Amino acid sequence: MNNDAYECTLNRGADATADWSDILATRYGLHCTCDAHRSVNSTVKSWSLGNVAIARLDLTAQRFSPVREHHPNWPGNYLFVKAITAGYIDVEQEGQARRAGAGSILLLDPNRMFVESLPEPTQLVALQIPKDKLRERGFRHFLNGALIPDMKSPDVRAMSELIHCVGNQADASPQFRRRVGEQLLDLMDIILADSANQSRTRSSEAVLFRTRTFIARNLGDANLTSTTIAAAVNISANHLQRLFKSKGTSLMRYVWLARLDKAATLLSASSAGRCSSVTDIAYQCGFSNAAHFSRAFKERYGLPPREAKHMCPLHSQRSVEETTE
Repeated sequence: MNNDAYECTLNRGADATADWSDILATRYGLHCTCDAHRSVNSTVKSWSLGNVAIARLDLTAQRFSPVREHHPNWPGNYLFVKAITAGYIDVEQEGQARRAGAGSILLLDPNRMFVESLPEPTQLVALQIPKDKLRERGFRHFLNGALIPDMKSPDVRAMSELIHCVGNQADASPQFRRRVGEQLLDLMDIILADSANQSRTRSSEAVLFRTRTFIARNLGDANLTSTTIAAAVNISANHLQRLFKSKGTSLMRYVWLARLDKAATLLSASSAGRCSSVTDIAYQCGFSNAAHFSRAFKERYGLPPREAKHMCPLHSQRSVEETTE
């Protein structure tokens, strides 16, 4: 995908429509057919938002479909997000026909062939979102068909307004545009949520949930690291660190506290008649040796684990889950 700033108007002339079609294929990976008379004065202005490409378009009497996979500009590694200002878009994909009108958002995955038609004057702001950047964030990064998010959702409406606002900021500095692009990527789960999921749970919370679950199941692994955890939940380690930081802790501190809380639970069970040595509990919770475990346990709970075995369950400290709520 070509993210360089570009502006073009479809003029009259024998070769104008052919040139316009070449531009759309080269720069956006779209095969375009248009009317030599009705499509005249259509415009496209595009620029970059860091990893995201954005374009403001005013189109009439045109049809688009993705170029084939063998084409050097095949757009299958991107999702198209289109916020429609005026007019409408008819799209056929996977045997279904949908219409997205003014005020709505249309999402298309060019990895699946589609045909979209704009028979009347239509204005929109379009984003090309790299799938790998969505994958890094643990977001949905493929679509089975055209998706039109529910505009009754306040969050979806806010995203639509944000996209339109960004579409008027072509002259902002590259640094500002890059930062805006990152913000858009971080918010994409709002409009990528499955329409059947009426709660529209924030994906960041879903990622944290999956991460906590993975950690809980692997606390006995002494080699549990931020890299292995991030790989298990399909997100970058840096982004996962940011998610935990937003909750007031760090990823590995969370692991540390989870190990100690599990140890406290096992010690309580041991005091109730299930015999496990302190050394066994230390290894079960991922500590490399009993001495290290004892020091960490005493620092958190105020007494050594051998004494904790003979006392009631410990409640003097907040649970590890509370540290990230």
